[in-house]
Amino acid sequence: MPEAMVSNLSRWIRVDFFPKTSQRVRHVFYQPLGILIVASLMSLACGVFLHAQAFSLGGCLLAIVILGTAWPWFCAKGILGSVSFGSDRALERQPVTVHLAVTNRLPWPVHGLFIRGGNNGSEDDNRGLSTIPARSIARCSWKWSPPRRGIYPAKPLIARTGFPFGLWMAGKTLDCASKLTVWPETFPVGPMPRIGPEDMAEGCITMGKSGNFGEFSGARHYRQGDHQRRIHWPLTARHDRLIVRELEAPTRPAAIIFIDNSAPGVDSFGGDATMDWIVRVAASLATGWLDEGVLVGLGWYGGHVPASSGSFQRTRLLDAAASINLVSAGSGRPAWGDQQGQNLLKVLVTTEPAHLTARESPGFVEDHRSVVLGQVTSGACRAPWLRIEHPDRVRIRLMEGWMETRHGD
Repeated sequence: MPEAMVSNLSRWIRVDFFPKTSQRVRHVFYQPLGILIVASLMSLACGVFLHAQAFSLGGCLLAIVILGTAWPWFCAKGILGSVSFGSDRALERQPVTVHLAVTNRLPWPVHGLFIRGGNNGSEDDNRGLSTIPARSIARCSWKWSPPRRGIYPAKPLIARTGFPFGLWMAGKTLDCASKLTVWPETFPVGPMPRIGPEDMAEGCITMGKSGNFGEFSGARHYRQGDHQRRIHWPLTARHDRLIVRELEAPTRPAAIIFIDNSAPGVDSFGGDATMDWIVRVAASLATGWLDEGVLVGLGWYGGHVPASSGSFQRTRLLDAAASINLVSAGSGRPAWGDQQGQNLLKVLVTTEPAHLTARESPGFVEDHRSVVLGQVTSGACRAPWLRIEHPDRVRIRLMEGWMETRHGD
C-alpha cells in the first residue's frame, strides 16, 4: 500500500465525525458507573447465551449500581440546608465566617456530605460534613476569603453526597439566608488635583458661593427677583436706592469617576482580570477623595451614583463597584450623571487599547482626565493624566502619580 494512502487513511481514522455524540459517550462510559452498567449487561448476556452462573455476577453488579445510585438520591431528598455569612459586606481577600446548617429528616444518618458551588465554580473552598445523625441538625462554620469583588454566592450552593460507593453524586440546592457583598480592594491616593487655573490651593477646601441661603457676607444693589426680606433698610435709606443683603454658603469641589467597563483587557494586568483592576483604581480614587470632603459620584456603562458625601455615600459607591460587570463595546452612552459646575472634576479609568480610541467613543466629554492601565503602545493619542503600567505600580502611582502629589503649589 502506498505511503501516502496509509497516511491519509490514518488521518481519516483519527477524525471525530460526531464530536457531540462522542462527548456524551465519554461522559457516560468513561467513569465507574458506566463501566459497571456495561459489565452487568455483559454478564446478563453471558448468562443468557453461555452459562446460568453469569446471572449471579450480573445480579451482584446490578445490586451495586442500584445501591450506589438510590442511596445518595434518598439521602439528598431527605436533607434541608441553609448557608449564611457572618457579615453583609467584606473586602477582597478578607476572611469571612460562613455558617452551614443541615437538617437530616431521615431515620438513618447521612455520610460524606460536601458543599460545592457559589464561589464562581472554584473547588478550592469546598467544605462539608462527614456525618449527620438521623433526625438532627448539624452545624459547622469556617473562614473563607473571597478572591474578588462581587455578590456572593455567585452560583447556587449545592450539598452533594456519593456515599457509599461514589458512583453517582446526588445533590440538593441549599437556601442562602444572606448575601455577601465583597468590596474591591482600595489603596491610599494623593490629594484631589486642581480643577481650574484660578484655584491656587492644593487639596480640597470649601469655597464661598453666593446664593439665596447661607450667612450674611455683604451688601449689593437690588436685582430683579431678590426677595423683599433681604432688603437692608438702613442702607437703602442712606443711599436712597434698594440695597439687599448678600448671602454666601460654602461649596465643595465634586468629582465624577467613570469606570470604562467595556475596555478590553491588557496582558500586564492579567487579561480577563483587568476589569477588577479598573474597579480597584476607581474605587480608590472615589473613597480617598471622599474622605477629604469631596462630593464624589461614580458612573459606568449601565448606571451611575450621583455625587454626594458622607459615610452612606461611601457604602453606596463601594456597593456599586462590587456589582459592576463587563459589557461589550458600544453598550450605550457613558453615564456621567447630571452633576454640572465649574468645580466638577471628571475622571475616566480605562485601559490603553480603549484610550487610543477614546475620542471616537460617543458621549465622552473633552474635559475629562484619563487614568490608563497598561503599557505605552504605538498610536497617536494624547498623553493620559495618569498611567499605571503594572499591578505592582498601582499603590505607588495612586500616591505619587500626578503633579499635585509630587510638588504641590
